[in-house]
Amino acid sequence: MTKAVSPTYEEVMESVEAVASANARTVTRDEIGKSVQGRPIPLLTVTDPDVPVKDKQVLFITGGTHGSEEVGRAITLAFARWLTEPQNATHLSRQVFLIVPCVNPDGAIADSYHNADNVNIYTSFPLWEEPKTVEAAAIWEVGKRWIPDAYADCHGLAGGAMGDSEYIHNGYGGDFAIANGLYVANHMNEAAERAGYPQRTPSLMVLRNEQRCAIPDKFASEMHALALTVETTENYYPLEDSIRSGLARLGALVEMGERIHCFQPYPNYPCDVITGSRPGALMPYGADYESRRRNRKDTCTMIREGVPHCSRMAADKGNVARIEMVLEDTVRTLPEGVAMQLAVDRRARLDKVTWNGQELSPAAAGNGWTSWTDAGARVVRAEIAGRPVTGSNMLEVYYDVPFKPHVQPK
Repeated sequence: MTKAVSPTYEEVMESVEAVASANARTVTRDEIGKSVQGRPIPLLTVTDPDVPVKDKQVLFITGGTHGSEEVGRAITLAFARWLTEPQNATHLSRQVFLIVPCVNPDGAIADSYHNADNVNIYTSFPLWEEPKTVEAAAIWEVGKRWIPDAYADCHGLAGGAMGDSEYIHNGYGGDFAIANGLYVANHMNEAAERAGYPQRTPSLMVLRNEQRCAIPDKFASEMHALALTVETTENYYPLEDSIRSGLARLGALVEMGERIHCFQPYPNYPCDVITGSRPGALMPYGADYESRRRNRKDTCTMIREGVPHCSRMAADKGNVARIEMVLEDTVRTLPEGVAMQLAVDRRARLDKVTWNGQELSPAAAGNGWTSWTDAGARVVRAEIAGRPVTGSNMLEVYYDVPFKPHVQPK
């Protein structure tokens, strides 16, 4: 057996206990399952207990998925300690941080890439099926309970090659989701470069085989979470430098979760445009983060079961902007509500908004529509209480503009 590399599994468990004991108010320690050989897999939950969970975003971080990549374990432990520092108290009031520093205890003990059954845990997450290893199942149970807004799996870039970076997992997302993932990864890498650590260009992980999916693929596809694999150089640097690079990027990721961006009218990681973009988007429905997370997951399942079409219709014939969502009769999972947003010309005068022919109330949250100006456009957001129906579901925004378009839609 190869000698384990620090931080070893035993050191991980000692550090987990130390962080939880020293920060009893904000840190809880749990066991989420056991490895093939029966070793506990620990979870640290770090947050301010005085703020309700429903009012906070959720970031899920894992490390040590490959047992021979000790940097992943080291970075996640450092991240947990960093969160408990006094200057980060505001983050704890705004977010819930879930941290599993050693997904693969047996691999850490043996200094092995795979688990004790010689299976790669990282690619043991088939879409829309149960995970293939006990370690993967433990991680997915945490995911199902919390439905994170963002997920990152921390690895070590073995072999000593220069250049850390991220892999962006897009799932079924379109170009808008790709752009958002690159936006976040570039922000993370800029933070590491300012700290003195060169970064490679982020890479897009295209979904090719639903049976051999990586952990982030499952979170991106089934929950539409912002999903990343964070790679950090091993061997080239002293371990302390690798930790600093990873910590700089995770710290930047945390900041991204507290901004308003990417067509979302509230601070969050850019995960809530489920399909579409500024011209017309389907988004999660709900008055708080927790309800929107549940709705986002249900909406992803609904799309999988039979939504062949959901997009802004070409042109606005008669000055009516339309988003059509078609549900086939194979759909069994229906979200409790629907939220859609679209953009029209900033000079538009809004007349009325209808959903399936029924007029919605203006300036009404939860079952009506609101509007504001953003990025040079008039944004209209419609929130519809109740489930969509089989067949065509249509949002229509009637408006007028103080000019004559040079081409009339046919």
